[in-house]
Amino acid sequence: MSDVFFNQLAYCPPKDKVGIIYGLIDPRYDLIRYDGQTVVTLESRFEGHLVEAQESKNNTKKLVWIRKLLSLGLKPIPVLLAYDIPVPFITYLQNDFVKEGRSRFKPFFDYDALDKEEQYFISASREECASFGIDCVNGNSGGHGEGSQHRPSHEGKKHSKEWNEHISNGRKRQEPWNKGLTNETDERIAKKSEAQRNSERFQTAHRSAEFRQKVSKSQEIRHFKNFIVTLKTQVIEGSWA
Repeated sequence: MSDVFFNQLAYCPPKDKVGIIYGLIDPRYDLIRYDGQTVVTLESRFEGHLVEAQESKNNTKKLVWIRKLLSLGLKPIPVLLAYDIPVPFITYLQNDFVKEGRSRFKPFFDYDALDKEEQYFISASREECASFGIDCVNGNSGGHGEGSQHRPSHEGKKHSKEWNEHISNGRKRQEPWNKGLTNETDERIAKKSEAQRNSERFQTAHRSAEFRQKVSKSQEIRHFKNFIVTLKTQVIEGSWA
């Protein structure tokens, strides 16, 4: 059997996501001046914009606009424009390991539908703002290209050695917020533990014999796959007898 067969059996893909399109209203003009997309809650994404405006050194149109409002004692007003937009998880075969004589699956979340919705709303907001002589603050037309995989903005870039050391030292100084806390000493820990114990996943998947059997079977397949790959390598190199 091929390696691809074993990959398919042993691989458990994550669940599909759903996204939303939101707008940020300028309270001075009652116009949407920024449209965006996210797969988290609107409240969380909005808070991220505010934190970025206050802490980031970038001077994009969006950040400059938010800082201006904050200096006036105002904030953008978040509004939900579209919701329940599917962001499916997709795997496709990629033959980029031809030299090793095997293939692999390269999974990604497909944001194509979300990108198209974002592009539509950005276009509409730009037209409305232009009719009042006001600029939108979106840096582009939305989306990330056809078949987008939402690659991180830092992909293909390298940080300096000094910057990497700065980040590493900063993380070493950070202590986990729950260090030394227990269910008895902290109410937050107790609530999280209780929620996990009462969750459907904990009650079914983690305790059912069916789930344990599924995990055991997956591990057996993975080990057998590794054995086949090792055997192939030994045969090719002539070290197997």
